[in-house]
Amino acid sequence: MDLLSLRETLETLLVDQLGTYTLANGVTTPAISVRAVGELSPARTTVSGLECIIRREAQLTGLVQYERSTSFRSYTIFLVNWGDEDLGAAAEIVTRGFSDAAIRELTTLTVPQGQGPQDQMRLVLQFNPEPEEEP
Repeated sequence: MDLLSLRETLETLLVDQLGTYTLANGVTTPAISVRAVGELSPARTTVSGLECIIRREAQLTGLVQYERSTSFRSYTIFLVNWGDEDLGAAAEIVTRGFSDAAIRELTTLTVPQGQGPQDQMRLVLQFNPEPEEEP
């Protein structure tokens, strides 16, 4: 699974749950984004409801079997509650939607009250390698 396909699938799966980004110019868009570690939303962007953030850099885990080597690609996804959203229900939708992926991690992260979102969850999805074509 590549990053663009992952983002498109997540937006489709969470279409009824996703909150809204309101950009500095007043334009609104679904609250889903792809970001690098430490990258923030554009200046003066506000978010309401459920936000989905996908870490841009995939983690690769190598595996050597016999004379072949391959790697598994894992993506970290954050579900962030900026209102009264049910993160468990959203996580269930994501995990059911990616039946071909292994859930490597599902962690609820504590957020100090008054310091931003209500709560957030981190999911790490590991995808099997793409099958190689036979010569």
